[in-house]
This record gives sequence, C-alpha cells and structure tokens, in this order.
Amino acid sequence: MRKRSIVKAVKHRIEYAVVVIISAVFRAMPLIAVYGIMNVLGLCAYHIFRVRRNVTLDNLRNSLGQELEERELRKIAGRSYINIGLTFIEMLLMPKLRGKIHEYIDVSDIGIVKKASDRGNGVIVVSAHFGGWEMNGGTYAPAGLKMNVVAKSQSNS
Repeated sequence: MRKRSIVKAVKHRIEYAVVVIISAVFRAMPLIAVYGIMNVLGLCAYHIFRVRRNVTLDNLRNSLGQELEERELRKIAGRSYINIGLTFIEMLLMPKLRGKIHEYIDVSDIGIVKKASDRGNGVIVVSAHFGGWEMNGGTYAPAGLKMNVVAKSQSNS
C-alpha cells in the first residue's frame, strides 16, 4: 500500500471516529440543547471560520440581490450555516428519533404518497436541500412505504 493511501485510510478512520463520538454525545443530550449548540456552531462557522462564506454570499447576491439588501442576504447566509449544521446533526440523531419522527416532521399528507404507491406503479419524490430533507426518509417506513435513494458516493466510505 502506498504511503498516500495509508494516510488517506487513517484520515478516514479518524473522521469516522469523530462522527461516532459526536453522534453519541448529541444523542445523550436533550434535543433542545443539541439545537442550541448547533445554532452557536453554525454562527461560528459563518462569522469566525468563514468556510465558503464568500461563495454563499455571492450565490445569494446572484439569486436575491435585486430584491433584498446586503444586510438581509448576510442574515440568510448565517441562518443557512445553522441549517446545514442542524441537518447534519439530525442525520446522526435518527436512531434517537426512530419511532418518534412524527413528533418532528409533519406527515399529515403522507396518505397522498401512500395512495399513489398503492396503485403499484411507484412514486418519485423529489426533494431539495432545504430543511431536514434527510429526515424525509424516516417518514416513509412507518407508513409502510419502501424507498430507494439516489446519492453520490462519498470519498470516506
């Protein structure tokens, strides 16, 4: 094995261990505390670490710059960083939320999807990266619906 691939393998295992530890810590905490921490971390990522902040602001200017002032665009950008963090953590919390997903996601219209699925032709559900979109999958199994997901493979398997 080449030195580069060994370093990459070690890096991936460390990343995985960090995610497992973070997941365990957050699952042990009350949800209100998790959401509070993620709000703070999201704002830190936006204001202090500034990861891809200019790209985010440029995209907002290109799409909403005619309708909103710079102050509003920056507010939206900051909230989007919080939202990305919350979405990531919600994926880690899925085992804790199993059986209680209906307490967090409005599934009142799931009957529409179920009815369409019962026709036997399948249903295509398209979702954007807004809100807790990953949690949508957790709403289908309790309703007796099967699903397949199309996703890109990640570099860290």
